[in-house]
Amino acid sequence: MKKIVLLILTTTVLSGCASIIKGKTQNINVMTSNEKEVEATIFTSAGMQEMNIPRVVTVPKDSQDITINVKEGACNKETVAVVSSHIEPWFWGNIFMGGIWGSSTDSATGAMWQYDDQVTVTIDEKVSCNK
Repeated sequence: MKKIVLLILTTTVLSGCASIIKGKTQNINVMTSNEKEVEATIFTSAGMQEMNIPRVVTVPKDSQDITINVKEGACNKETVAVVSSHIEPWFWGNIFMGGIWGSSTDSATGAMWQYDDQVTVTIDEKVSCNK
């Protein structure tokens, strides 16, 4: 009986492990290849955000890729970069330890997904630039 109670308690505690350990959002350090500031629009599952990069961006975790559109500027051409999502390693441990309860929690919250912590957007500079 003690083993069953311990098993149920352990399963409950570990369910949603990626949700608990890593959360439902992620900070991504978005940098530019030339280290200069540019205007960009970032498209995520939650919508779009207009901002200047480089900067740290908080995004919701999701299976959907993130698209970064760099606007044409005085010294740069328009550029598009895609940040792909991949499965969070904690999710696999959760399936092993927590079974279907934990994995379904991580799946429902989006916590089973992650992006690279650091992304560099390639900036195509114009030949004739008014610096």
